[in-house]
Amino acid sequence: MMRHGPAPHALLAALLALGAPAALAQTAAPAGEGGEAAAENPIKCTISGYDVVLTNIGAETLPEGTVLDWEVRFARLDGQHILHAPLPPEGMVYMVAALGATYLRDTTPCTGAIAPEPPPG
Repeated sequence: MMRHGPAPHALLAALLALGAPAALAQTAAPAGEGGEAAAENPIKCTISGYDVVLTNIGAETLPEGTVLDWEVRFARLDGQHILHAPLPPEGMVYMVAALGATYLRDTTPCTGAIAPEPPPG
């Protein structure tokens, strides 16, 4: 079978040389697959137009007051959300217009995590 176009590694090098976001070059398994990723980070972040959706993919309910971080590197946007009620497994938090005037496709990479607790003092 004949391959047309540049080899994948050449294309990747070209993208990075042109300043493409590093997220285009990353190939990580989605959180929640294999069980280990969900245990380490029970938050899945997805994009829906102007909105950010955070889903609890862990086995435990997250308590009220938990701070969730999210980031969309491609758009250079990030933020936090404080849970105002417990978030059960598979529960979702919709942050309407969290991306402001930036409209993104649902395939845009987004990361979410439970914020680290601040040091005492």
